[in-house]
This record gives sequence, structure tokens and C-alpha cells, in this order.
Amino acid sequence: MGYKERLFGEQRIETYQEEDREHEALVYDGSKAAGRWQPGELKPGQPLQEPEPMFKKLDEEIVEQERTRLGKPVDW
Repeated sequence: MGYKERLFGEQRIETYQEEDREHEALVYDGSKAAGRWQPGELKPGQPLQEPEPMFKKLDEEIVEQERTRLGKPVDW
């Protein structure tokens, strides 16, 4: 809010192949991040950007697939 550039990097899931197995891992790419862990530099009275959702709602089908994969029953 108040910054035009992207403050944080991106997360993505990558697949890794090891000798005896393949697995997925969540990785973080901070190369495009403009923000740092430090106090903000917004000036008092600076207009804020239009707010946007922080998270996307998962489709119920995706939730069901993941719970099934994890061996957890879907209990809506």
C-alpha cells in the first residue's frame, strides 16, 4: 500500500529429482523484490494504492485433491 513496485519476491513450487525419488518444494525468488526488512519510507499523507487480495481462494476441487493425496478425508 503506497508502493508502486513489487515489495516481495515470488513463491513457486519446483520439482526436484534425486537418485531414488522425485519431490516438490516451495522455493522463494527474491530477485524482483524491491522491499527489504526495514522500516517503511512512506511519507505522511502519501496516497495509498488500491488494495488487492493477498491470497487467492482455492477451488474446492483442488482442496479435495490435496486432502486425498495427504490421506485426509474431506469433511465440508
